[in-house]
Amino acid sequence: MRGQVPYGGPTGGALAIFYGCIVVWVIVASVVIRRATRGVTGPSFKRRRRYHAGYGSVLIADYALQGALYHAGASHSIVYGIYPTTAPFFFAGAVVVTMGVLREESRSMVLGMGLFAVGIGGAFAGPVAAWLVCGIALAAGLAGFAGIRLTQQHR
Repeated sequence: MRGQVPYGGPTGGALAIFYGCIVVWVIVASVVIRRATRGVTGPSFKRRRRYHAGYGSVLIADYALQGALYHAGASHSIVYGIYPTTAPFFFAGAVVVTMGVLREESRSMVLGMGLFAVGIGGAFAGPVAAWLVCGIALAAGLAGFAGIRLTQQHR
């Protein structure tokens, strides 16, 4: 193995499943949000549209940068390993911290810093383990969020 780079990135099938799950999630989330906000008008509706446009531009920038890295000759371990797992946490962390600062919400700022920490941890874990680190952190965060919401509903 000396002088060889064994990491070649995820297989085409794994990427198809991954991005297929993302597409399904986006569709389900948009249907649920659309049903929940049906009939809402006024300033809150306009604000929500601006937020969605901002989040959409962040996602487009995220994947455009990944394509630029590939085009520039970055290794597969960066383009398909470290970057796609950690960059969304950095982008989302920046958005959440900014929203927390603008709204003066300490919980949002802490959440954004937590997202930064997950991204940094995944980046230092390496191309293969980055997927594991970020996946476990995301699952733990979602479980914690669900637990908090559950306890709030019982109050």
